[in-house]
Amino acid sequence: MNIKDHSKKKINALIIDTHIPMRQFFRHILNSMGIYDILESSSGRDAISKLESCPTINLVICDLDLHDLSGFEIVTYIRTRETYSDIPFLMVSGNNEKDIIVKAQSLGACDYALKPINKVDIKQKISRIMSSYMNPSTAELLYRRGDKLFHDEKYYEALAIYQQANKADPESAKGAHVIAKTFFKLGQTTEAIKILLQSCRTHPHYYRNYALLANIYLKRKNYLKAINYLQKELDINPRQPHRSYLLGKIFAKAGSLSLAIDSYLDALKDRPKFDKALYALGVSYYKLNDFEACFKTMKKLLRLYPNHENSLKILIALGSNKDWSNTIEKYFISQIARDPKAIHLYFCLTKHYFNQTNLQQSMETLNKILDLCPSHPRVQEHINSIKMQIVPNIASESNENSVYG
Repeated sequence: MNIKDHSKKKINALIIDTHIPMRQFFRHILNSMGIYDILESSSGRDAISKLESCPTINLVICDLDLHDLSGFEIVTYIRTRETYSDIPFLMVSGNNEKDIIVKAQSLGACDYALKPINKVDIKQKISRIMSSYMNPSTAELLYRRGDKLFHDEKYYEALAIYQQANKADPESAKGAHVIAKTFFKLGQTTEAIKILLQSCRTHPHYYRNYALLANIYLKRKNYLKAINYLQKELDINPRQPHRSYLLGKIFAKAGSLSLAIDSYLDALKDRPKFDKALYALGVSYYKLNDFEACFKTMKKLLRLYPNHENSLKILIALGSNKDWSNTIEKYFISQIARDPKAIHLYFCLTKHYFNQTNLQQSMETLNKILDLCPSHPRVQEHINSIKMQIVPNIASESNENSVYG
């Protein structure tokens, strides 16, 4: 089918690329193919926001290397979301390594385009993946209608359509899954579990069933069963950083910190800059008194996200340990030397000295803040507080909520 025939069926594209010229290039390509309804994103997070708010998007062209997330994470998000998980996805990259291409396809990319882009080749790829998508089976068409109703929170209507789709394709694992997820949304969790368990027996490798069972048991606060099904889900579909992170959080909640650490490390394999996983990993090391690993993890997190407040709090707490006091002091001093105008680091150093009952250096550090920002609203308050600390045990100040003054 000619691509211009597709425009009659309303193609809504999303181009995800950090660089404006590349977004303009793909826009021109799509326009030449008769596609004019186009959104653009320069970051992964913005792309996910657009995908969440614009359910009509039915073509995604995504660069592999973005500033915040990777193309791998975007395609994983699409393929694992509750609705519209089958939309065409074209990965674009200058990386021609076989492992990268195989990984993109295994995660659900419909095709992979290498830079520099050949205009004829890219048009053929887009036409091919759209032809497949725009000519669905009867069951798939019903699933999409159900997805729209589900997205609009019309769950009873969605259920009726999903049941029709399941009758049209009774051997598909998808039918039982979408029916079960709708029962779950309607609060009928027992029925949802019954359907899912039956589907797991007939389709043991369909990871979405285990994912939904894990979510149901999480809502029921049955953490042992949630862990069991999350592990089964990840055994089948391991490249899911957010699900590995979630598993780690459940292990941590259950007090199994070593297992939590393993899960956070799994999450970081596919998303090395995952801030939540890095922070949770550092906290787990701290709770296990592995202060060396904690320090290294928090330093890495702060290199990626210099203003990550909770990481700074952990370092301040680590500095309360006498064996680590000098290390933490040197760390904050070194960071201030790199960025002499970073006021929040001066406050961190002030709090560290405060914990060590070193009033003189606390005052000297606060005075440096005044030199940088004479009208800072909290500095004088801190100075007055220090002056009033005549009695010992002034370290209670370290319990303040913010490291930014």
